[in-house]
Amino acid sequence: MTAATVHGCKACILYQADEALRLGATVNEILECVGVAVSLGGTMAEGESSRLIKFLEEKGLI
Repeated sequence: MTAATVHGCKACILYQADEALRLGATVNEILECVGVAVSLGGTMAEGESSRLIKFLEEKGLI
């Protein structure tokens, strides 16, 4: 999920986030991935991380 966020693959980000939740990942663990992605990918990853945050909001998790 971190690599997908750094590289900006929308479908990969959403699929991997959904799978992570299905397999028991916590919201905090997913948000940790966002932090790592932003550290690695800078502003490009920061822009893509908004997709992941919106996804979590739509699921009612944050």
